[in-house]
This record gives sequence, structure tokens and C-alpha cells, in this order.
Amino acid sequence: MIENSIESFLSRYTVPSRLYASNGTTLKKINHGFVTYQASNANGDRIQTFFMCNGTETTLALTTRPRLGNGIFDLYVNGVLDSSGYDDYAAVTITKHIEITLTESIKKGLNLIEFRMNGKNGASSGYLCNVVGVALKWLIMKLCMY
Repeated sequence: MIENSIESFLSRYTVPSRLYASNGTTLKKINHGFVTYQASNANGDRIQTFFMCNGTETTLALTTRPRLGNGIFDLYVNGVLDSSGYDDYAAVTITKHIEITLTESIKKGLNLIEFRMNGKNGASSGYLCNVVGVALKWLIMKLCMY
């Protein structure tokens, strides 16, 4: 038996809109252009983005621009650690797309996705996080054919 499947996804797309220092209360300047990034980067920076959701989203799609000054970030969903250790360093600037299956539930209504800088690669010169875009995806149809 040969199984084929077709999956169809919808997604909600945004870019980060708020940045806090590591204390979680001091607002910092965030720059927007082709990428969104911290005006002055530091370990512990909290880059935040918001989504209105239906509660069935299970995958985070993230596009970043790794480069020499990028750090390592952890992913938080509504203030709870979802996953960690995403090294965004690259010796040459590239565009990177990753999809993360979330371990924390997305709730119906407003959700906060946060990237917290948590260290850096030994070769990195800083703690930047250059986000091109963020999307939350949910499966709307899966068709299996035998």
C-alpha cells in the first residue's frame, strides 16, 4: 500500500512589535526594516510579537537573518518556556527559515510569542536577533490517498 497525503495550512503572520531589557520592564528601542532587531542588543533581551488566534495553532514558522553578531534565543509562549537553544549565528549573512512544533498550547484570543536572548555562540560578537517574520500555522485539511 502506498500512502500519499496532501496537507493544507493557514497561517497568521506578523513581525515583532515590542522589546524589553532582561528585567522584563524596561522598554528598549526596536528597529524595523527588512528585519526587526534590537537597536542596542544585550543578553536577556525579550523580543515580543502578538497574535490573535483561534486556539488550534500548533506550529511556529520563523524566518531570521543569521549573521556574525547574532545570539542564541529561547522561545516563550504566553510567558512559559516552550523550547530553547536556537543559535542564530552565521559567519556569512543568510536567510534561515525554521518551523517549530510548539509544546505550549496556543489559546483562543491574544497570545504573546517571545524570543529571549540567552547567550551567544563563541564566535558571535553580540546578542542580536534579526527577525524577518513570524507566523503561527494550523492544519485545515489533511487528505490521505491509498
